Amino acid sequence: MSIRPALAAIQRLQPGSFARVVASGDAVRSVREPGELTAPLSGMVRVGDVLIEVSVAPAADGCLAGQVAIVSGAASGLGLGVATGLYRAGACV
Repeated sequence: MSIRPALAAIQRLQPGSFARVVASGDAVRSVREPGELTAPLSGMVRVGDVLIEVSVAPAADGCLAGQVAIVSGAASGLGLGVATGLYRAGACV
């Protein structure tokens, strides 16, 4: 499963919410396809094999906490490295 459809479905259901892909955790809700999601969403949500943390506020840790970053070409290579670094610094990428 691609991450993009899952994040797009979350933004359609809850505009203004913050979502970030996480490596591990216990999902509150699990669905197979993004179209199966229903509002309200909060906590950990598993869409297929992608685990996503959904909240009404951005992550509060790191020097870029609360900042939003858009990275073009973040699927691989240099763009992926930049996006990963921004995410680790607390930005919502």
